[in-house]
Amino acid sequence: MAVSSFIKENRVLVAGLVLPFLLIGLLALAKTIPASLIPLPEHKVMFYSQGWSAKGQIAIKIDTEGKLNPVFNETANYKPVGNVQNPTTVLYLYDAKTNTLEDASVTLDKDGKITALEKFKDITLSTQKVSSDGYVFEPYHYRNGSLITDIFSYRNYNSGPALTNKGRVIKLPQPRTYYGSPEFLGWEISK
Repeated sequence: MAVSSFIKENRVLVAGLVLPFLLIGLLALAKTIPASLIPLPEHKVMFYSQGWSAKGQIAIKIDTEGKLNPVFNETANYKPVGNVQNPTTVLYLYDAKTNTLEDASVTLDKDGKITALEKFKDITLSTQKVSSDGYVFEPYHYRNGSLITDIFSYRNYNSGPALTNKGRVIKLPQPRTYYGSPEFLGWEISK
C-alpha cells in the first residue's frame, strides 16, 4: 500500500519520471515500424570490388544488352619487375530474400587475357541506380541505429555496403575477400 499511496500523493513527480520514458518508447516505435513494413527487394543486386596491381585493373562494364563485360585497363608505361601479382576483381551478387552473397573472381591468365566469367554469364542487369521497388545500393552506409542508440550513444558506423529504401536499411554480408571499394553494377532483371 505504500507504493500506491506514494503515487497518489505525488502524481506530478511520477508523471514527470514516467512520461519521458513512455515518449522515448513511442518515438522508437514510430521510427522502426514504418521501416520494417517496407518489403524486401524484389531483385538481386550486383556489385564488385577491384584489387590493386602494378599491371593495371580489371573493370566490369555492362553492355547495352545488360550483360557483364570485364575490361583490363593496363597501367601506362608498365614494365614487368619480378613477381607482380595479377589484378583481381571480385563480383558479388546479393539476394536479400535468402540473405546470401555469391561471388566470382575475374583475373588474368598466363597469357594476359581475362579469365572467363562462367558463373554470372547468363545474368542480365539493369544499370538504373534505383531499383523498380525503390531500393538504392550504397557502397558505404555510415549510419544505421535505432532512436535509442541515436540518443544514448555516439555513432554507429558500418563500413560495408547496404541497400536503403525510405528508412529501411539492409546491411549486406561482408564479403570473404574484400579488395577495394565496392562499386555498383546493377539490379538483376533476368537469369
